[in-house]
Amino acid sequence: MKIIFAEISVQKEDFGMVVDGDTLVVPTDLKWILEGGNLHSVEQLIATLQSAPDSWAMQLRWNLEEVNGAYQQLVVMLEGKVRADILHPGPPVDYPLGVPISKDD
Repeated sequence: MKIIFAEISVQKEDFGMVVDGDTLVVPTDLKWILEGGNLHSVEQLIATLQSAPDSWAMQLRWNLEEVNGAYQQLVVMLEGKVRADILHPGPPVDYPLGVPISKDD
C-alpha cells in the first residue's frame, strides 16, 4: 500500500487519513512527521504508532488518548488491506539475558 498526501483536515483523535484502493491518503499537515521519521510505507507508519505513540502525541501536541483513538480508527480502516500480524502484533518476546532459548535445551 502506497502513501500519498492531500489537503485533508486533521482533528484530535482523527488523523484524517483515508484509504483509497491500494493507497493511504495522508493529510499534508502530517507530511513533516512522516518525512522526519523517514516513514515511507504504511507498515512503517503503523510500527511507529505502535512503538512510539508518545512521540506522535508530542509532535501533534495531543495527549496519548487522542493519538490512540486516531490509531484505532486507522487500524479499522486498514483491516483486510494490511497484514493482520502488523495491525495486531502479539506480545513482545522476552528473551532472558537477550538470548533466545533453544527448544533442545
